[in-house]
Amino acid sequence: MEALFFIIAFFAVIAVAIGRLVFARSPEEIGKCGEDAVSSALSRLDADVYHVMNDIMIPDGNGGTTQIDHVVFSPYGIFVIETKNYSGWIFGDVKSARWCSTHYGDRHYFQNPYRQNYKHICCLSSLMRLPRSLFISAVAFPGDCTVKTRDKLPPSFTTSGGELRDFILSHTTVQLEKTSLASFETMLRQAAIANDEKSVALHVSYLRQRNRGS
Repeated sequence: MEALFFIIAFFAVIAVAIGRLVFARSPEEIGKCGEDAVSSALSRLDADVYHVMNDIMIPDGNGGTTQIDHVVFSPYGIFVIETKNYSGWIFGDVKSARWCSTHYGDRHYFQNPYRQNYKHICCLSSLMRLPRSLFISAVAFPGDCTVKTRDKLPPSFTTSGGELRDFILSHTTVQLEKTSLASFETMLRQAAIANDEKSVALHVSYLRQRNRGS
């Protein structure tokens, strides 16, 4: 019986170690996995109706840049999607300044993704000279997480590719003409900054300076 206990304890320790190792991946690697999962889900939308752009960096109007995970152009509005990829338990609501994730005893606080997305929408609205009402905010958490405050979040919060597509497809009122959409998409492509190593490094540096000043 004692030997069995030690065997169980040994494998429990191994499981925790593996879990910590996975969780210890860099935020960039973890985030990229989530963005890839959402990009794959969005690619299954009807390409004749929905035009998807992924991982876009544009000027923020304040001397810096803002990085947008996904933009979906459609006659029913322009969807702006912020993706997070966390494991464990998630706590947060639309109004909180920060959300929290807990995993294997580790606690991590991060900016409310709805607030992040609001800035993205403001930048896109200014760039395209369109009212913010034409932009539809959505937040995607495709990772292996349990959202403990799910009842406090709107339908625009999704935890799978299927949920995200259903949210997008639930919008059926035409807001924009197809010809106009093409010009707005071109405008965004022309304004986008090359997403290379140098640009990303400058963007990260800008965010760090802004956070230190806040």
